[in-house]
Amino acid sequence: MNALCWLLPWALAACTPPVSSPSQQKPTLPKPPAVTATTTPAGIPQTALQFRRPLIQAWQFYFAMGQPAAIGFAQIHQESRWNPNATSPVGARGLSQFMPGTADWIDTLLPADQRCSDPAGCATDPRWAINAMTRFDWWLWEQNAGAATDMDRWGKSLAGYNGGQGWVQRESAKALNPAVWWDSVELVCLRSAAACAETRDYVRKIWNKWRPLYLTWG
Repeated sequence: MNALCWLLPWALAACTPPVSSPSQQKPTLPKPPAVTATTTPAGIPQTALQFRRPLIQAWQFYFAMGQPAAIGFAQIHQESRWNPNATSPVGARGLSQFMPGTADWIDTLLPADQRCSDPAGCATDPRWAINAMTRFDWWLWEQNAGAATDMDRWGKSLAGYNGGQGWVQRESAKALNPAVWWDSVELVCLRSAAACAETRDYVRKIWNKWRPLYLTWG
């Protein structure tokens, strides 16, 4: 306030600074977007959180610290998006999408205290599905021990999970380099073109798209 305003009290109103208009006021910052109830910030379904520890425990039982659990997490993400009640058009069910015949066979490989006790099957039991998937992965991992690298071994193992280990073996025998999955065995197709394309897409999505989301989960 200048000196004239002190000397002329009747002019005080004229000396009072005007209130800024709304357009002149400091803009308020927008609130940060809220995290949705269905996904984590990393894009991992919220339902996956309740199954995180059981999968880590099962994975470490078979693979110890030798292979990252992110592969198992990515596999379930691809199979069912973590929906325990998921059912495919061909009849695969649960988190790990087992067909009834495969589920019955895998159940015989599980420790006695992990086997299914329901006559109708346990594919939609999340804990059973996690244990069964991990046990199947371990079986496939052993079947593909001759792969050139761990990455190729996983390529073959995941392909076996999706399309059958028998096809992996037959197609490997026709490949330019039978020990290499990527751009070698995966390019050989002795089945229908659609089945081969599905298997290649399955392996590549798990390895390249979903696995990176879960690298810190193990």
